[in-house]
Amino acid sequence: MPTENTTEMLTTDERYALLTSDEFYHNHYEVKRAEETKKRVSDFTSDFRQKRRFNKDSSIYFLTVTFPYNQIRHLMPYNPIDAERQLIPIFEKLMRNIHATTNRRFNRKKYEYQIPFSTAVIEYLKRDKTTPVAPHIHALVSIHDKIDESFQSLLSPLPQENRYEIDFNRFNLRFDFDTDIDLKNLIHTTEVADVTSSDDFFKCADYTSKFINEDDCDYPSSIFQTPIPNNNNKNENKNNDETPIPDSHRHYQKPNQ
Repeated sequence: MPTENTTEMLTTDERYALLTSDEFYHNHYEVKRAEETKKRVSDFTSDFRQKRRFNKDSSIYFLTVTFPYNQIRHLMPYNPIDAERQLIPIFEKLMRNIHATTNRRFNRKKYEYQIPFSTAVIEYLKRDKTTPVAPHIHALVSIHDKIDESFQSLLSPLPQENRYEIDFNRFNLRFDFDTDIDLKNLIHTTEVADVTSSDDFFKCADYTSKFINEDDCDYPSSIFQTPIPNNNNKNENKNNDETPIPDSHRHYQKPNQ
């Protein structure tokens, strides 16, 4: 844990300012970490922190998503290409519905700064780095303060402290993007934790990125990012203040052959 006069003594704004600093990861983090771990976390969160430099008025959440076993058993023990094709669109659908429900003007350009963004992985291994596990997603998600209260209204508490699940029944289905496919049928569980300190952020990023290096394990995680395209507006935009949201950037860590 941070020592006295470190992140626990800082205001919320000061703590989050640290999260946007590259220097923080290399010089000012007083909890002793292995250099390779700090570098991995810094590299993994680089894009996420870069976006937060331009959008500091936001809260960070750690999101875990699991899927019904009968829908993903064919992806085991390791089928990353098919896993990406199947699971990333489900996660994108979840993020779209969160955005559309929490912001009535979600498809207007002037509100693009409120779009939730994330850095995420599809994970295929247990912590021992050798035992395959059903593919699931871990993500760091940034929610703008203007929609954070609405986002929190979608959450229901779990028995564990500071753990919540997303209640799909609270989504505004008027903005659902694929009404023929219900999220409740595509997702088994969700777990949301509020990231309130720099130490929390480091730990979540460390946990999420633990299997991204090909040299460390046989089944490296697939990495992807959102925001995602605005598929709600399938026709050409009629208003000047409505533009499609840029496509997601994703890259697959191909294992050594």
